[in-house]
Amino acid sequence: KNYLEEKNRVVITGVQGTGKTYLAESLVSELEIRKLKKMWISSLSQLLEENSKTTRNVYLYILDDIFYELQLESEFHKTLTVVNDFLTKFEEICIIITIPSYIWRKHIALFSKAELDDVHIDLNERDNSEKRSIMKQLMSQHYIHPENASRLLSSENLLLGKTPFKTIGFPAVISWICKKPHEMAFERMLVNPLQKMTEEIEELKQSPRFEECAKYVILSYLTFHDGI
Repeated sequence: KNYLEEKNRVVITGVQGTGKTYLAESLVSELEIRKLKKMWISSLSQLLEENSKTTRNVYLYILDDIFYELQLESEFHKTLTVVNDFLTKFEEICIIITIPSYIWRKHIALFSKAELDDVHIDLNERDNSEKRSIMKQLMSQHYIHPENASRLLSSENLLLGKTPFKTIGFPAVISWICKKPHEMAFERMLVNPLQKMTEEIEELKQSPRFEECAKYVILSYLTFHDGI
């Protein structure tokens, strides 16, 4: 909020599932008190179209998913050029940009040149107190039994360790754990998360929900397996 108020810009980075879009939505929700007209842009074609307009009455832009991990190099450079032009053109307009960690790290020199590192928030860098707060909120949301909630909170080596989540964001991992449909599944998740995830991946292969769910289960597995 401070970055938006002081510099009209904020860049939110993080691995998948850290809550980049969620945070952007939260910021927009708070700013709506001021009755600002907003526009979500999630493709280069949308951005080019908006860039070409001679007049506009938008006071807040959210560039979400403009950059993505499987973007070709040529697409990335073209997108960054258009984004830089957009930022220069509309210095007085508030703009929120979400960028995956991989893309941010890979092209940090270019983002720094555009002065985006001056308004950068990295959601991978949550401290343990914030992670604990997220866990409590998700466990409450999913009605986790108090005894299991206590055990989950005490699993600091597994969930709150010093090694940052490099593959999938902390909230997504905890959310997946909390969505276990019954006590037995939750119990097995706590005892042997890798085995439980392996079984779930095998089940998902046979499921019509595979495309919807498998990505996050596999990324969770990689997170607990140190990226291997």
